[in-house]
Amino acid sequence: MLGDKIDARKKLKLPLNKKIVFIFGQRTQHDLRMLPVLDEMGKEFPILLLIVSNFHPRDIRAKNIEIEMRKKSLSIDELYSYLHASDALLLNRPSIDRVVVSSTAFLCLGSGCPIVALKSNFFENFDLEVMKYSNDRDFKSAIKEIFEHGKRYEATMKAAQEYVEKYSAKKIAKKYIDLFKSL
Repeated sequence: MLGDKIDARKKLKLPLNKKIVFIFGQRTQHDLRMLPVLDEMGKEFPILLLIVSNFHPRDIRAKNIEIEMRKKSLSIDELYSYLHASDALLLNRPSIDRVVVSSTAFLCLGSGCPIVALKSNFFENFDLEVMKYSNDRDFKSAIKEIFEHGKRYEATMKAAQEYVEKYSAKKIAKKYIDLFKSL
């Protein structure tokens, strides 16, 4: 479900003139590992790091970017409003020794907000649909691509849209209906 960035920002009382990097939920401490890189990028871009979580980390500081923390749990509709307002969703989930998938990525992929994720086993099911990074330099490059709507950004957005269409609930339901009819 795509949305209008300007309308979403007005509704959420967010600035229209900044690039918004969004993090939310219980694992914000992992995402904040990228704060120094975002802060450095603040010399080149006007950035707002928007954190929405009931688990607020303490002592978050940056010289070159604005940080706004909102304490709350989000409904799906509220989450999508924040995603529509944002330029990028940051998911910095390190690999763990279990079989995992990023339910957050699956939940957010259809919003039209590009996802920037640490290359880990949480995101191994995705190819171009999610912009993956391995180190600070890759992360900076991915964020810059998003802010400037570069070729990698365009490829990611196209792949995400195709993924969402391919695995839409409507298409999956039709496959089940066809299967039941064939029995």
